[in-house]
Amino acid sequence: MQLIENKENTGFAGGHNRLFRENDSEYFLLLNQDMYLQPNCLAELVRFLDQHPTISAVSPRIMKWDFSLFEQKQNLEESFTDVVDTLGDRGWVHGAFFRLMGRT
Repeated sequence: MQLIENKENTGFAGGHNRLFRENDSEYFLLLNQDMYLQPNCLAELVRFLDQHPTISAVSPRIMKWDFSLFEQKQNLEESFTDVVDTLGDRGWVHGAFFRLMGRT
């Protein structure tokens, strides 16, 4: 793992674009700072991509949080729900995990 720090705030897209240019990994994860991944999430995404070599992008299921429970209990994991966040269900890949195919 390598820490790359920007001297100035280039925003979400600018930061990710820099990281994309400066890495040579097979996989690339775009992850907002307010996301919480279940322990096996990345392993499952990699497994799926490895089993489907023609697919280059996948997205985990985005679930809603119950913020009122978090405020009451101050426990992040107890505020998870079983409700899919349909704001992200718009036909594009969100919370995306990419296989970088054909990089030169």
